[in-house]
Amino acid sequence: NGSSAKQINGNNISKPKDCGIMFYTSSADEVNRNVITKPKNVGIVVMVGSNAKKISGNKINSAAAMGINIASVTSDMEISLNTVKACNTAQIYVQVDSKNRISVNDNNITGKSGTQGIWAATGNVSITGNTVKKCYHGVLVNAGVKGVFGGNKLSGNKVNSSIGGKDAGKALTAPKGV
Repeated sequence: NGSSAKQINGNNISKPKDCGIMFYTSSADEVNRNVITKPKNVGIVVMVGSNAKKISGNKINSAAAMGINIASVTSDMEISLNTVKACNTAQIYVQVDSKNRISVNDNNITGKSGTQGIWAATGNVSITGNTVKKCYHGVLVNAGVKGVFGGNKLSGNKVNSSIGGKDAGKALTAPKGV
């Protein structure tokens, strides 16, 4: 809370009681090469006036909610080269205002039935070059989200992608804990 760091890297975090790594009015330049397994809430969360400029190369498995949750950040961010598997709500979830650009690229995501792969609920979000499989929606972009979507490898999802469609607007609500 209220702290900053250059890097948070190389940690092995197993079964944390809430989140593996949480930013709350805090910041870091890089969050990389962390392994987070079975958090009771979220693997990595950046929220409430925080920022983590680059989240990359992390492995997150079986979070009770989301693998990576980005909400209410203070700067542009890059989320890349992460492996996220079997989280219960969304593998990567982004809900930010449109003044900051969030880049979600080159991640490897394997969900599970009924979950979202990459979910951009609000903001200016670029979603490119990701591999997403075994989710309900591979990539879900709610109506009103600005940004770029393309070059993703989507397979084995019930719906590979929904961009501002009826699914996004009517059937889905923000996940618990957001």
